[in-house]
Amino acid sequence: MEKKDDNQFKIIFDAIKPERSSSSRKRSETHVTIKKDMLSINIRAEDLTALRASFNACLKPVLLSKKLLEVF
Repeated sequence: MEKKDDNQFKIIFDAIKPERSSSSRKRSETHVTIKKDMLSINIRAEDLTALRASFNACLKPVLLSKKLLEVF
């Protein structure tokens, strides 16, 4: 994703925050970092089902944030 301003990745980072902190069963861990012009999302999971669930839970807020940022 191309960065338009300094706040863009922060907005997406905050949108993913609930997914990063809500791991009740600990089948997966999600780490999000911001480095200069890159937003990095790393997911570790015990199995494919947990990986897919974590990926989808992160992807939805990222795509929604991206669409909202394009409008505003």
